Amino acid sequence: MNIHSPVDYAPGQHFIDMMKNMRAWQAHKPGVWDGLDQKELQKQGYLDADGWVKEIPPGMESVGTIFSWQYIPEENYRLAGRYVLEYEGEGTITIGATSDRIKIVSREPGKIVFEANATGKIFLRITETDPEKTGDYIRNMTMVHEDKLDLFEAGAVFDPVYLETLKDLREIRFMGVMGANNSKEETWDERATPDGPNMGRMSVEDMVRLANEVGADPWFTIPHRVDETWIRNFAEYVRDNLDDGLVAKFEYSNEIWNWGFWQTQELLWDARVEWAGYEGQGGFFPGYVAKRATEVAALIKEVFGEENADRVHAVLGTQTANIGFTQQMLESKLWKQIDPEGFIDPASVFDSIGVTTYFGNSTVGKAAYRDELLKAIADPNVDAFQYLADKLMDPNYESSIPFYDKKLAIQKQFADKYGLDLVAYEGGQHVHHAFGVRDLTAEQKVILTEFMGEFMRSPQMADLYQASWDSWMKYGDGPYMQFLDITMNSVNGMWGLYESTTDHSPRSDLLEKLNAETAAWWDEDGGQRYQHGVIERGTEGDDSLIGTDKIDYLLGGGGDDAFTPGKGDDGINGGDGIDRVILSEAIGLYTLVAEGEGYRLTGPDGTKYLVGIELLQFAGGPAFDIAEFADRRAAAGEGSGGDTQMPPPPDPKPEPKPEPEPEPEPEPGDGNTGGGNSGGDGDASAGGDDGAPVDPGGPDLGLTLTMGLGDGVVAATPDTVVQIEGAAGSQKGVFIMALHSGGGTAREMGQSRGEWAHSIFEMGATAEFDGRTVEASYWSLNDDVAEKGGDPLTGSALDTALSFGAIVQNVGEITATDRGDRFFGREEASIVHGRAGNDWLFGGAGEDALFGDDGRDSVIGGSGNDTIDGGAGNDRLIGQAGSDTFVFGKGSGRDDIIDFAAEDRLYLGDLLQAGQTLADVASEKRGGLVLSFGDEKITFKDLDGDDLAWLTETVITDWG
Repeated sequence: MNIHSPVDYAPGQHFIDMMKNMRAWQAHKPGVWDGLDQKELQKQGYLDADGWVKEIPPGMESVGTIFSWQYIPEENYRLAGRYVLEYEGEGTITIGATSDRIKIVSREPGKIVFEANATGKIFLRITETDPEKTGDYIRNMTMVHEDKLDLFEAGAVFDPVYLETLKDLREIRFMGVMGANNSKEETWDERATPDGPNMGRMSVEDMVRLANEVGADPWFTIPHRVDETWIRNFAEYVRDNLDDGLVAKFEYSNEIWNWGFWQTQELLWDARVEWAGYEGQGGFFPGYVAKRATEVAALIKEVFGEENADRVHAVLGTQTANIGFTQQMLESKLWKQIDPEGFIDPASVFDSIGVTTYFGNSTVGKAAYRDELLKAIADPNVDAFQYLADKLMDPNYESSIPFYDKKLAIQKQFADKYGLDLVAYEGGQHVHHAFGVRDLTAEQKVILTEFMGEFMRSPQMADLYQASWDSWMKYGDGPYMQFLDITMNSVNGMWGLYESTTDHSPRSDLLEKLNAETAAWWDEDGGQRYQHGVIERGTEGDDSLIGTDKIDYLLGGGGDDAFTPGKGDDGINGGDGIDRVILSEAIGLYTLVAEGEGYRLTGPDGTKYLVGIELLQFAGGPAFDIAEFADRRAAAGEGSGGDTQMPPPPDPKPEPKPEPEPEPEPEPGDGNTGGGNSGGDGDASAGGDDGAPVDPGGPDLGLTLTMGLGDGVVAATPDTVVQIEGAAGSQKGVFIMALHSGGGTAREMGQSRGEWAHSIFEMGATAEFDGRTVEASYWSLNDDVAEKGGDPLTGSALDTALSFGAIVQNVGEITATDRGDRFFGREEASIVHGRAGNDWLFGGAGEDALFGDDGRDSVIGGSGNDTIDGGAGNDRLIGQAGSDTFVFGKGSGRDDIIDFAAEDRLYLGDLLQAGQTLADVASEKRGGLVLSFGDEKITFKDLDGDDLAWLTETVITDWG
């Protein structure tokens, strides 16, 4: 579908921020509306690069814009209400309206709240800007309906009502919003930007974002005057930001055969200059058009490169009824004759020919047809709807559906001859365009406009669309491209499928049904890439909101909410309450950046913009305070301008707790605070009434120990190997978390400096405290509270920690279960084996040896000099800080190393054969440098062939 341009008076508003739907600025002379228009303001330097007003021109009392909502009363249900206008800079803004339709609720620097009944015009004027002449002019203005403010704060750009119209589209053509017709744009500086008011246009950033959110292939129409830099920049952005799986179509301008548009006129003049002396020869203008279009398409494909060839599609637009124009463009004989060295066969660059599925354009345009229709309308004995419908199915009626069916058949023959697809760039009914018919009387315009408005909504029009759809299915290699989406009917045309955001008609109902139920006959490979995300709102209570793998917006409202996003680039607004985001991957795979009023979290499952979120929970582990992460700067992120690699869990207080004073040894007890063997069922309580640390009991072992989750506190030694057993009958793995050495639990166990302990509990473990269900978390395991600053749960941190599982002290080596486990280390030097299952292991600050063993594991070293071995399975390996050693051998699978650096070491075992070098097994693939050893592959993310020399220097033959 082609979409309409974003303007204030259109029934479909593209953007949540009304300033992006606004019309052009107008400078006003005192007491009048007239003055300088947008073009003059830009030309004379009164606007910045994004289109904001830097200065009010001399002789003008204000610069303003207007929102004409009186033309769209059907949209009052969503436009009326309270708005929040925010801006940066110094100055004065006034807001007024026709009649009494505006009420200012509050005003403060940078913010105006007002109410509008949305039945008339709203005038927004800047009467003063940058009064101190410091460059702090009014800019970055946003105007958002209060009902959508939470969505906007979560990073959403597009109005959810408008998205409902587009959500099931397969393809979106952006011709109108790119301003392709009659464009004067030439340089990149003149482009529409995402940060300013673009007056009917959309930026490439917003177009790509819309395609990604809807899950639709985008179709871009490159303005005919833009230079090479513009084209390269545009194509690079699309290549780098369009979702994988979506295909970008590119077309040179729009209808460059149509003499009603300036681009066609200007191209003719260019041809006369560049090909002077050849104008009278056959194929002069079609050949020149093909030359320009081919050069642009070739440049775009060069930018995409061979590795992205399946993500770009070049369309050569033509006139459906003009077969000769198509033939002359494809042959381009004159171009080959004039410039044989520069000639490029158009068929070697383009992927398809673009036509239309329009019908009925002669009904009003041809005088005889028009007069016959007017007679039928005036005759009470004639069903004029049926009369016209019959004509539009008559093969002898020019511009009927059968008439154009024959044209499409011939165009398809040409496409097949040159090995190209046949696609539609626009289509649907074309029965009323009175603006382009010069001999219509005013009375006839009124009659035809009224009649055609009703004809659009008739069952007969739906039948015509069915016939047009069936015709296209015979020849088309792409979707049926309706022109347009939502527009008002007028004397200038009735292009929109809908007249308002709540509109339905037999025609629109039919197209929705066909779109939903008809398989893509030209493409067996549909799939998830064409799906769209969701906008989910919670209640005032505690909600659990789950996202998809597309782009979602999850809004919590009140209550303590839990958000489980998918793999898309999402926006999440927690609202009131203590809200958490539950993430699927290991903590070390994420980066947190402060942005605006929230944070941007980036990881293997996409980026998440978080507002009003208090807690983060990783891979089934405990929840951590997001503010603590933002304040803490790990060594990898310190000084990087707010970009923080996710560190180990933060200290619970701003300063570490002091070491406890020496206490006298407690009186001997029964030694049964924790079982010392596999499955002991001793009392889980610990700690005397006087608060003195209690001997945790259990044997001191220098052997292999099998330990269960109910074994209380087990005292081991650095020589002890602990084998963890999961809960009987459960398929859940275990979480092994190093306790904080200054926390309450460690103090109650009497741990000295240099000693360590690990809490071991089932994934997702909870416990009941006075009727309250509490999850195992950093706070509940270390400090006897459910969240930071909370009330004590039992009065004993050790009692509380043991309510979730067991604790082992001073263990040297840990082997987890075979169910998919998590290990979280701290300062201790840990040796950890994941065994089977998909594990994640995080070493922390010590010098650790981490072995994923079987399964698809995530292994993260932390800040020490670590040894990392993913074992069998396809693993993700991250060293983080320090000089880390990555170990591989036969059976290692296909692993990714995310952050290999020159200080790291690479052990390849028996993978590299005698006489082989890394250059013999290396190749560049999308996403990194790959070493291939048959069934084993190692991908170094973000490295390429240029890194091979220093990578070779990191290879070692013994890792000790």
